[in-house]
Amino acid sequence: EHLPNSDAAAWFVREVLPLVLIRVPAARLAIVGSHPSPSVLALCGPEVSLFANVSNAELLAWYRRARVAVVPLLTGAGVKLKSVEALWYGVPVVLTPAGAQGLPGVDAVARVETNPDGFAAAVSELLTDDALWRRRRVAAAGYARNRFTESAQRQSLLQALDIVSPPLLCR
Repeated sequence: EHLPNSDAAAWFVREVLPLVLIRVPAARLAIVGSHPSPSVLALCGPEVSLFANVSNAELLAWYRRARVAVVPLLTGAGVKLKSVEALWYGVPVVLTPAGAQGLPGVDAVARVETNPDGFAAAVSELLTDDALWRRRRVAAAGYARNRFTESAQRQSLLQALDIVSPPLLCR
């Protein structure tokens, strides 16, 4: 129901997916989320399936079988949980600049694209190039684990507050 998510899904299905299908005719999109809007429901078709209100276990299963995660957000602010989740689970990601917000350096481990053709090319490469897919998978998981563990978050907060953490002498 969140308008930026609905707009992102519509943009991807209408502008990007047809370009992906030209390059990779067998490609299919699974939209996995909660509370789909009527406009998202209308996107369903032969190449697009929708799975709503999945459990955490079902979501994890989707991440495990996904070849590529797309975060085609056109608007929004702050760190996107969907981007972090995909990276954390080692799913290669293609993002728009809005999907990459709050993730400094993510462009070293994921493609950030602004236009439909570039986005489609990045998705298609990950669908067809196994070596690239393996490299991005490892890099994505490493990026997330270096930045989104409890320890990394604590250190980031201390730095933001300009508090120097004393050295740990023993445990």
